Amino acid sequence: DYVKESNIQSQFIKSFIYSIQNELNDYFKLISFLRKLNSNPNQNLNNGKRSQNLNLKNILLWTLVPKETLKWIANCCEAIHPLKGTSILSQIYSFVHYGGCNNYLNKILNEVSKPFINFVFNWIKYGELQDSYKEFFVDILNGIKEDDIWNLQYQLIGKNVPNFMKREPTIKIFEVGKCIHFIRNF
Repeated sequence: DYVKESNIQSQFIKSFIYSIQNELNDYFKLISFLRKLNSNPNQNLNNGKRSQNLNLKNILLWTLVPKETLKWIANCCEAIHPLKGTSILSQIYSFVHYGGCNNYLNKILNEVSKPFINFVFNWIKYGELQDSYKEFFVDILNGIKEDDIWNLQYQLIGKNVPNFMKREPTIKIFEVGKCIHFIRNF
């Protein structure tokens, strides 16, 4: 439902959906494996090794981690559904940092961080802002008079700063990109 309801007007949501799809593919592979075991209980599925038995104990063991992962997927979807932009990144970071970190949460954080890393990289290396959804903490205003460009054209948007970033590095990122952009364009 999250994917269907989302208008996907966010690089962070796209990354989140990609991460969920990867996890669900792993889950479907497990279901396929269990179905195969169930339909051919005598078939050897371990490349010449002793066959796995399909019993309640093995099913429980094989499904513990996927069940926990599905629970975290549901929690993440519910928590970020009303959010936009870097707020999604901040929420997932909070889950990882404060809420019983597991491999899935680390994977999703890594995936959802990619747009942010790309924003920062392009801003501080090239002075470019490729942010069609207005998710980054920097904005460039157009139509500013030439004598006010340095002070008014570049805006730091506090609500778009992820909760794990300190003020000092945020300002340095902003100022470096501002200088690069100014030098390249004026």
